[in-house]
Amino acid sequence: MRRVACLVVAFVCSCIPTLGQSIETLGEGTLNNEAIVSLTTIGLTDDAIVAKIQAAGSVDFRLETDDLVNLKGAGVSPDVVAAMITRQAAMPKSHPTERPLVVAPQQAPPKPLKPGVDLNFIVGLKRLENAWSPVDDQLELGAAVSIGQDIWPVAVAVDFLYTRYGGQGCIWYVCLDKPAKGRTYEVDAGVRKIWEPGRVLPYVGAGIGMIYGSFEITDGTFYPKSSDVVLGAWADMGVLFRPSRKNFEFGVDVRYSTADADIDFGNGPQSVNPGGYSFGLLFGAHF
Repeated sequence: MRRVACLVVAFVCSCIPTLGQSIETLGEGTLNNEAIVSLTTIGLTDDAIVAKIQAAGSVDFRLETDDLVNLKGAGVSPDVVAAMITRQAAMPKSHPTERPLVVAPQQAPPKPLKPGVDLNFIVGLKRLENAWSPVDDQLELGAAVSIGQDIWPVAVAVDFLYTRYGGQGCIWYVCLDKPAKGRTYEVDAGVRKIWEPGRVLPYVGAGIGMIYGSFEITDGTFYPKSSDVVLGAWADMGVLFRPSRKNFEFGVDVRYSTADADIDFGNGPQSVNPGGYSFGLLFGAHF
């Protein structure tokens, strides 16, 4: 019995320095759950532990449900637990780390839709059907305009063509002496597909047009001029060349137009086509 008492006394004496060091350390640092359990284990009164909690510079108590259960199991009294909750609530709230503001890169504003215009003048030859003889081959002047935008699959085409041959006198520095003369006009509208970008741009187009044709005998006999204007159709194809980045362009064009007009060539009205095949050179600009 005396030996057991001596062992207990020796154990207590060996623990006192360690407990004293723990109390001293707790007094200097931040109080947490482990510190409260240690103070309870060495037998401090509730009033002393509560006073320690209130006097601590900072506390870091874990007070979730599982933590409260563990404190109860370690013998911490309800008064001490209440003091821990009150003191922890009085601690300033720690601000969560602010995430840096991520600014999404600004997208470049969409480019404004820029209309494109191809304006070309036409100089060429128009071939009419044989009923127009002797003025079935006519000189041709005109203009072809294509208007579009980048997002359009095709451009709007508006063309004007004028042809004439025969009669007496000079026209376009070509002197004529024919017993008859013929004229045609075309005002065409439709669509045109130009394959670009590039320096060589093929294209095709089609649409409808108002086609005018006239025939007049000029050999001195009295015969009135016969003319008619009708609605017809047209189609063309060709290629444009842009030799540099500047606006200048040139090319070739092949066109066919058709309509059904009533023209009197001296032996009564007959149904003829005031259109026909046209072969022309283009020169103009792209804007």
